[in-house]
Amino acid sequence: MLTVFRKKVAGIVVPAVGAAALLCSSLASAPPAAAIAGGYDLDWSANASGMVSLQAWKADTTGQCSGAALGDPSRRRSSRVLTAWHCIRDYDLANVRVFSGGNRNGDGNNGVYTVDSYQRLNYTQGGEADAVILNLKTEITNMQPFPWTRTLPPDGSRVRMDGYGMINTQGDSKLKQAEVIKTNDEKLSGPNGERACSGDSGGPVLDSNGFVFGVLSKGSDKPNCYVGSPYSPEYVALGRTDISPM
Repeated sequence: MLTVFRKKVAGIVVPAVGAAALLCSSLASAPPAAAIAGGYDLDWSANASGMVSLQAWKADTTGQCSGAALGDPSRRRSSRVLTAWHCIRDYDLANVRVFSGGNRNGDGNNGVYTVDSYQRLNYTQGGEADAVILNLKTEITNMQPFPWTRTLPPDGSRVRMDGYGMINTQGDSKLKQAEVIKTNDEKLSGPNGERACSGDSGGPVLDSNGFVFGVLSKGSDKPNCYVGSPYSPEYVALGRTDISPM
């Protein structure tokens, strides 16, 4: 789910390119939210440098999501980010920021990037998908983008999902990963209660070879998702969309 703070937060600093992340001095009014639950922590610099976090704002609303930089890992650079469409749907592109680096949403240790344009993905059988490719104004460097594939693992396969979801009601987030089961071409299931929650929207779903084959779309929006309320995460399978070669 997209993490949304609906009341205006005091002390927000809007970052320019390369500037610090959005800073929220008070998040007491934020709704309950959570990171990928039942999984384990990731370290961006050690094994997840293709992960990015997103923040977008307008008037009295600030949203937070996850995303994945796509491309050839050997090039160590990318200007294309995969995320969920609903993460940017209600925001002007000028008010969307992509953060590279760090283990919390908005860290931006490897840079803060602005969006030039986007490609909304559509299902090849018709209909719009909750997935989008963001074309950044400048490339993200000093990282390993994720390779991606249109080939879907068989149903019942063990796959992984990554996200920058929140871990408490105070707005703290953490980069995490969980191993789940691919139920079908739309849903995942956590055999041990693993689930995607607020802030994980837009995170990648990866096969056993580390290729992105989907993007997280829906998880649980129930309060205290990180301590209960099992839910089957929903995702958009890239192989069912018109995503173009990179």
